[in-house]
Amino acid sequence: MSKAHLALALILGACMSHNAAAQIYKWVDEDGVVHYSDQPLRDNAEVSDIESGRTDAAAARENLAAANRLRDEQSQAFYRRRAGEDSQEPEQTPEEKEFHRKSCEAARQKLNEFAQARRLYKLLPNGERAYLNEDEILAARAEVQSAITEHCE
Repeated sequence: MSKAHLALALILGACMSHNAAAQIYKWVDEDGVVHYSDQPLRDNAEVSDIESGRTDAAAARENLAAANRLRDEQSQAFYRRRAGEDSQEPEQTPEEKEFHRKSCEAARQKLNEFAQARRLYKLLPNGERAYLNEDEILAARAEVQSAITEHCE
């Protein structure tokens, strides 16, 4: 390989790596709407710390299948209750009913928070936030859906 070819290859490689590591800018307009761009289009644009990565297709398929199974189980349980097939269960005490009511309310509130949140996180013991990845978000939503199925009528 000649020196000219080597220099051209280095220049192309530098250009390609620059594009792969491009910065993302974030700013808020006068109406409070958040915008993202690959160029700082406003004076108040800040470099954002958005991390990107490849989606694990196998894990995504597995998560979707698990969500579908949970939905099917919930549907079947609903129709069994509706048809009176689950009526063999003993009557609950007032304390048990109150526990289920509060648990149901908490699970529905958590599901509502998941739907409205831009990014989900858990608080660490030191008070910092640990943002959840896609798999953790799906697992958390499935857990809340399971609680709703268990505690809500």
